[in-house]
Amino acid sequence: MLAIYCRISKKKEEGVDTSIATQQRQGAEFAAKNGLTFKYYVDKGISGQKGVDDRDALDEMFKDIEAKKITSVWVIDQSRFERSETLWFDFQTLVVKYKIAFYTGNIRFDLEDEDMRVMTNIMSVMNASFARRTSKKVKDSFIQRITQKKAIGLTAYGYKKGEDGKLVIDEEESIIVKRIFKLSLEGNGAYTIANILNRENIPTRYNKYNGQITKVDKYTKEETTFDKSSIKWRGNVISGIIQNKIYKGVRVFNHGKENQITIDSPIIIEPEFYDKVIENLSSNKKKVGKREEYKYLLNGLITCENCGKKMRGKKREKGKDSAYKCGGGMNCRGMNIEKLETFVIKHLFQSKTLKELLNSSRPVSESRIDGVKLKLANSQEELQKINKRIERMLLVADEVEDDETFVFQFKKAKEKKTILNSKVKKLKEEISEMESNFSLTHFNNIVEGFEINQGFDTVKASIHSLIESIKVGHFKQEKGGYFILMLEYKHFGDISLFTTNHQLMKWFWAQHHREGFTNKEEEYQDKELYEYLNKEEVPADFSGYESVSIMAGHQVNLSKDELVKFN
Repeated sequence: MLAIYCRISKKKEEGVDTSIATQQRQGAEFAAKNGLTFKYYVDKGISGQKGVDDRDALDEMFKDIEAKKITSVWVIDQSRFERSETLWFDFQTLVVKYKIAFYTGNIRFDLEDEDMRVMTNIMSVMNASFARRTSKKVKDSFIQRITQKKAIGLTAYGYKKGEDGKLVIDEEESIIVKRIFKLSLEGNGAYTIANILNRENIPTRYNKYNGQITKVDKYTKEETTFDKSSIKWRGNVISGIIQNKIYKGVRVFNHGKENQITIDSPIIIEPEFYDKVIENLSSNKKKVGKREEYKYLLNGLITCENCGKKMRGKKREKGKDSAYKCGGGMNCRGMNIEKLETFVIKHLFQSKTLKELLNSSRPVSESRIDGVKLKLANSQEELQKINKRIERMLLVADEVEDDETFVFQFKKAKEKKTILNSKVKKLKEEISEMESNFSLTHFNNIVEGFEINQGFDTVKASIHSLIESIKVGHFKQEKGGYFILMLEYKHFGDISLFTTNHQLMKWFWAQHHREGFTNKEEEYQDKELYEYLNKEEVPADFSGYESVSIMAGHQVNLSKDELVKFN
């Protein structure tokens, strides 16, 4: 079979790049002319400098060559295949090892012939050199724009791009910049200054632009999108402005690197005044203003079922704002921090019923274990692939040991191998824990050894090791409303449902859900029911039906004098 490999690095520009359709058409014409069956391997939007690990189609083609499904390879020209000497050496090794016929256009290149290999190696070096020269041109253009004092990217607050493209002072914003420096010299901390600007509705730079900005939650790594018009001043932004030398006329690029560039910029703050403010910063550390450094046990665990957003702890020194909130829609409602945290602590560490339920549970269902085993298999396959890549690179290492690109990619491959080895090891440990009684032993050890006076970090770690997630739904009524809280226990798959009103002082344990059977009697009953309903034998991986226990009479009551307070 003929492999027709096609690649384009970006959207086609007329007269600049050869379209995928053109490459496919010419490849199919070649196959028809030579009576060959063929298969397309297409990588779109991929740079020729990328290796096989970053190209899905090329990776598939390499695997098919190793599986002996392919006898010949066609590309419209060598530059479509690669702009990397290392990748070319990898491909040469495969071609020679598996006796593959290689064609560019209508010409066959016999890579077993030493002269032909030298010629194609030169072509590969030229292709890679072209890519590097293109990259250098971009960098040279960047440096040229810098030395011409052009505005580059998003300009610093207080500046804008002039008609000639150069950096000029934005008169309106410069007034705010001067005020920020003045406030700082007067002894106001960065967060205090931010609060002053927000109270006076002074617009930030983002407020001038349409569109949205995405932030990543440091606990959950989930992305949240905000309208740029809603962005407020923050202390770290103020601090960044005060410490940016651009305002005293010094513009720095590639800061701290060997190729650091320093040029002049239009002055907003006189250098002497700027230096005074910087010297005064250390004394302002005691006056940084209100800064939220409160402790929240459940950050990263709670999700609002009404809007789907994460609920995060929000506490203010002044006012009554002390709740886990999502900032979502009209039906959403926050939950008091101290009451919610106290409920979770009492339920996890003081409930005898919970301990009995979990100790009678089967810790992990077969389907969960199978899911982790699938992750392990995928990681092992990826590890096998990177090992083969390293082996191919070692075959040609003597010829290219002085090539910087080869050395860099070899190091990169070795680093990836190390990461994958670690990942495989952890997944194996996870499977071993799942298949043993680790979850029961872990739960019992944590609960029996728990003491509230162990300190915030220890208490938080204990809770996060026992809870997979907490989902909260709020339901309005004509008068007041109520919450339904769904708590999933880590490693077990069991879920408990609680209800409570807005006061959060009485928590009624409504239901307890668990996956599958937990003893021989339940196993017999579930399998008998399966055969009756499905009229067939029970599959080997059948783990039973979900069961629901009605927890009538079970509840968690709180009192004001026992509320846990970490803030």
